[in-house]
Parts: sequence; C-alpha cells; structure tokens
Amino acid sequence: MMKFETYKGTNNALYFRLVADSGKILISSEGYKQKQNVMKGIESVKRTLPLSDGIEKRVTENGLHFFDVKNPNGQIVITSAVFDSPEKRNRWLWKMQNEIAEAKVLETI
Repeated sequence: MMKFETYKGTNNALYFRLVADSGKILISSEGYKQKQNVMKGIESVKRTLPLSDGIEKRVTENGLHFFDVKNPNGQIVITSAVFDSPEKRNRWLWKMQNEIAEAKVLETI
C-alpha cells in the first residue's frame, strides 16, 4: 500500500511525498511553511489526483515521462517521479488514482 510521508527539507521548508511499497518516491510536493498546509496539500492531492482534468502529462528534455497535478487555479500541487516510458508513467498514474484514497500519512514533522 502506498503511503504519504511528511518531512522537513534542508531548506527548512515542509514537504510531503507519496511512496510505493518498494520505497520508490512517486510524487513530491512543493515546499510549505506550516504543517497544517502540508496536511491540506495531502488532502488536496487525494481529491485531485483521481480527476483527470487536473493532470498534465509531460516529457523531460532527455525523454523521461512524468506528470504534474494542478489545483483548480492551475497551480502545480505535485510533480511525479520520472519514468522511462509513457506506459510506465500511465500504469503508475492509474495505480495512484485508484489507491490514493486509502494511503495513510506517516507524519515526521
């Protein structure tokens, strides 16, 4: 089962990420100043990720595939890990969309 982890970055900003059972980081958040906003961000991702209209599939300059999830205002809330093919990205995206509601939160901040 996937889980959210919260953590403090080296810049003292607060973040969250979604981690697969294997330990692979699937998505990472922007930095926040307050813990309550981290928790709101997780709830926003849980609501937004299953909706396809907030997802923008992208490709890096060196051909790796990822996606961004945007809130209704168009602001990027999270960016996914990179995948070496669009098929892998799409499989992981589907898995996240179908399992994210059950993801537990491991708070470390």
